[in-house]
Amino acid sequence: MNNFNTRRLIKSGLFVGALLIGAFSMIYTNNLATQLRIEESKKLSIWAQAQQKLIEAQSDEELSFYYAIVEGNKTIPVIWENTDGTLIHRNLDSIKAKNGNYVKKRLEIMKKGYPPIKVKLVDEVSYLYYDDSNLVRQLKNYPFYQLGIIALFIGVSYLAFSTARKSEQNKVWVGLAKETAHQLGTPISSLMAWVDLIELDPSQASPEAMDEMRKDIYRLNVITERFSKIGSAPVLEICNINDVIAHSIGYMKSRTSPKITYQYVQKHKNLLVNLNIHLFEWVIENICKNAIDAMQGSGRITVRLYQNKNNVMIDITDDGKGIPPNLFKTVFRPGYTTKKRGWGLGLSLVKRIIEEYHKGQIIVKESIPNTSTTFRITLKCESAAM
Repeated sequence: MNNFNTRRLIKSGLFVGALLIGAFSMIYTNNLATQLRIEESKKLSIWAQAQQKLIEAQSDEELSFYYAIVEGNKTIPVIWENTDGTLIHRNLDSIKAKNGNYVKKRLEIMKKGYPPIKVKLVDEVSYLYYDDSNLVRQLKNYPFYQLGIIALFIGVSYLAFSTARKSEQNKVWVGLAKETAHQLGTPISSLMAWVDLIELDPSQASPEAMDEMRKDIYRLNVITERFSKIGSAPVLEICNINDVIAHSIGYMKSRTSPKITYQYVQKHKNLLVNLNIHLFEWVIENICKNAIDAMQGSGRITVRLYQNKNNVMIDITDDGKGIPPNLFKTVFRPGYTTKKRGWGLGLSLVKRIIEEYHKGQIIVKESIPNTSTTFRITLKCESAAM
């Protein structure tokens, strides 16, 4: 699965997850609020009866009992409307309630909300109106607050995700530009030197010189072919991976210091793998270049090729400074580098070529500080070992 599809799935998952959480929260809290409303209605009916019984109380015990019930309502806002139009309220905002218009407006709201409770006091009939307590209101509004927090979280996550993606893309493009200049620099410089030499002395245009120039031109074609494959699906062909690796090592030997020695160990001479040769050679070269940097220009690089069931394994080991275990995955990210003048694209390209184009795997198999590091490439084998 490519990075674009992965990002799209993550964004879709966040959106669907937020909807599910919001829907569940809303249903659950609404259910709780409904149950709480029913309980408050029951309590208020008892409270109204207690108000009536309080007037009819015959003893101090009854008086105390009903008074305790009446005083127990400290949360449910109520307005008592007598037959003469006077309004008695309880649990309203004490400051706002000083304004008679506020009490009347709350009464109109209460009349639209719940049916009144009829209370008979002596010879008068009064009506008790009530509204949801603050607890019920908060419970009703809770899902919206939660959805707001979830939306904010998704927004911040998406912004951070997009920023990280743009930063990664910028590093890739900058790295590609620098890598292109670096790759083209060597053969172009060589060709320019040959041209200057021949212009100064035409007799220098020997077959050997022409052969070297052809090699540089071929190298330029290879580099062009490699970069043209980035971002598009390359054509794979079945070939003997042993020959491809041997050719890559031969090229690196001719381009590196004699202080770097190469050892190529293969148990099987003929292992057929579906490859894009130009890109796979680039993989071997990039890993070897990283190994040379890790060894500070002096040491040994060992490449081992073998078959494990239906897979081909390539282990590339150097005796450099090593990689800390916590950086085994980080080294493949765009922009990561330990070099002062590096741009951290080599291993990122390696990972992309192996995993996305060849459907294989590359990992840091093991690393011992100041001793060695081994990268392992795993590819599907198309034939049995011979």
